[in-house]
Amino acid sequence: HALAGDFKPQEIASFVWAVATMRAQLYEDVLDEMLPQALLVAGDFKPQEISSLMWALVTMGKRPHRDLLEAMQLRATALAGGFIPQGVSSLMWALASMGIKPDADLLEAMQKRAMALAGDFKPQEAANLLWAHACFGVSPDGAAPSFFESMAAGILADGFERLNVSERSQIHQFLLSCALEPAWKEHALPESVRRIQADHGEDLRLTFLQAAVHPSRLQRQVAKSLR
Repeated sequence: HALAGDFKPQEIASFVWAVATMRAQLYEDVLDEMLPQALLVAGDFKPQEISSLMWALVTMGKRPHRDLLEAMQLRATALAGGFIPQGVSSLMWALASMGIKPDADLLEAMQKRAMALAGDFKPQEAANLLWAHACFGVSPDGAAPSFFESMAAGILADGFERLNVSERSQIHQFLLSCALEPAWKEHALPESVRRIQADHGEDLRLTFLQAAVHPSRLQRQVAKSLR
C-alpha cells in the first residue's frame, strides 16, 4: 500500500501478472491503488508490460477503468512495432475477453504487426488472434483479409494436428463468424481460410460441440449479476 505510488510500469505489470498467475487473492484496495498508478505512468509502458497487465487483469476477472483502457490502447498503438507474437496475441485476447473492441488504429496496427511476424506465431497465438477477431467482427475491411490469410496459412503450415481442443474450438468460432458476416457474401474468403473450412471444418465443428466449457471468472461474475 505505502509503495504503490512509487511503482514503475515494469513493477506494476510484474506484480499484477504474478498475482494472476498464482491465482492469489488481490484485495480490492490494493488493486484500487495499483491501477491509478498505472494510468499515471501509462506513457512509460513497454509492449510486454502492456500485454502482461491486460492479460493479468482479465485472468483475474477485472475490467480496468475506461481511462486506463484508452491509455493502454494509445500506448500500444504507438509501440506496435515493438510487440512480439505473444504480446500481440495476449493483448487482443484480453480485450476480446473483456468484450472490448479495439479502436480502429490499434486494430490495424496489431494486424499489420502480426502479418510482419506471421512466421513466428505459434498455433495457440494465431488461434487466439482469430478468436479475438471473431469477437471484434470479421468484416473484410482494411488489412483484415490479408491478416486472416497470414494467420490461417501459418496454422496450416505448422500442421493442423498440433492444435489442441481449445485452439480448434477458437478457429471454429472464427469460421462461424465469417459465415455469419454478410459482407463476406460479396468478397471471397482468403484462400487459407477456405482451405481450413473445406479440409477441417467438420472436425472443428465436432470438436467445438464436444469440448467442455469452463467459464472465466469474469463470465461467472457477469452471470451472477444477471441472476
